[in-house]
Amino acid sequence: MKPKFRTLRERWYRLSGKSYVVLDGVRLHAVGVGIPEEITRLLRRGDYEFAERKLLLRVLRAEDRVLEIGAGIGALGLVAARVCGPRNVLSYEPNPNTIPLVEANHLLNNLYPAVRKKAITVDGGPVTFFRAGNIISSSLIKRDLSEAITVESDSLSDAIAEFQPTILLMDVEGAELNLLPAVDLSSLRALVVETHGKITGAASVVDLKGYIKSQGFLITEDANNNLLCLRES
Repeated sequence: MKPKFRTLRERWYRLSGKSYVVLDGVRLHAVGVGIPEEITRLLRRGDYEFAERKLLLRVLRAEDRVLEIGAGIGALGLVAARVCGPRNVLSYEPNPNTIPLVEANHLLNNLYPAVRKKAITVDGGPVTFFRAGNIISSSLIKRDLSEAITVESDSLSDAIAEFQPTILLMDVEGAELNLLPAVDLSSLRALVVETHGKITGAASVVDLKGYIKSQGFLITEDANNNLLCLRES
């Protein structure tokens, strides 16, 4: 999307007084309690999770089952649910501050993919989660001005074994470095993974890409630090 169009889109939404925006056919609350101004701006411009949405739609099929780690405000889960049905989508989101917004967005679309109010870890069990004022920056990795809270978690291996996804979506603010190498990825046909070199270092991203390739995937796109990985046929 060209910058000029993004600016015009943002201006139109601001002047229209609409409290929601439409992204890839999904309605999302853009203003209200719990939505920072930065998120409002990204939503109105159409930039919110832009690369992730486009990569997901490029690979998603009606018969897929999608496991999402890090639901955020629920946008990607809803995009997936429109294609493969809400029963075939399971999202994890440990930040209690975002859950009301996820649920409000589900209601807005009359689509209700499952959401578990937990983190995903290697071993499962209670874990320290660092909740940031900016809801898109909360993670299992401590960052400046974040609040430490304890949340329950499921292990990624157990979640994959139970739900049997064909596609894994992962945006976990750096925790992907520990999670992906700890599980068997052989049942998955595609990954959409956001990398976080600014947090973990550029070398860690190179290593992660090498690991993903060693597991039989081709990295077909790297869009704004988001990898689309397809299993080699």
